Amino acid sequence: MRKVSILVLLLTLLFPLNVLASENLAVDKNEISIEIGKTAEITVTAKDAAGKLDIENADLNVVNLDKKTIFLDNSSEKIKITGKKVGEAKITITATNNFANYDEKILEGDNQVIIVKVIPKTTTQHHDGGGSSDGSSSIISIPDTGSVASYISLGIGALLIGTSGYLLYNKLSATKSKKKKNKKKR
Repeated sequence: MRKVSILVLLLTLLFPLNVLASENLAVDKNEISIEIGKTAEITVTAKDAAGKLDIENADLNVVNLDKKTIFLDNSSEKIKITGKKVGEAKITITATNNFANYDEKILEGDNQVIIVKVIPKTTTQHHDGGGSSDGSSSIISIPDTGSVASYISLGIGALLIGTSGYLLYNKLSATKSKKKKNKKKR
């Protein structure tokens, strides 16, 4: 009996939370991360239900939504979310007083919550050589924060990486030279 109880508890915990919240209203993602300026989509689904859903954005400074309401009838619809600035926004999709299942039970208040994390935009820059002893190029991902301090710290970091690579290359070259001299003396 105890094993059955543990199994039921584990199955309950493993069952997706968006299905437990409402059997008639679901979203495909409960949490997403997007870069500033990028757009992501969330699919909202009504299962055996129909009606109007309100979409509320808790932080208008962090993300934009392409819709404020949708109407579903045992169907799905995509909502586009665009990141505006670094931060976190809570989007709540709530059933209105005319959202009901096919048994005509009003489902007002059923909701789904999506947490959207907006991260800094990254750019990729190629740097040739830069301390690489084999002449290969490296790729550095740089956050596009636009602050002078970030570019100064990036420059110092690149300088340190280049210097350490140069010193390591010289040390290896010196070690090889010493080994060759030792072989010639013998």
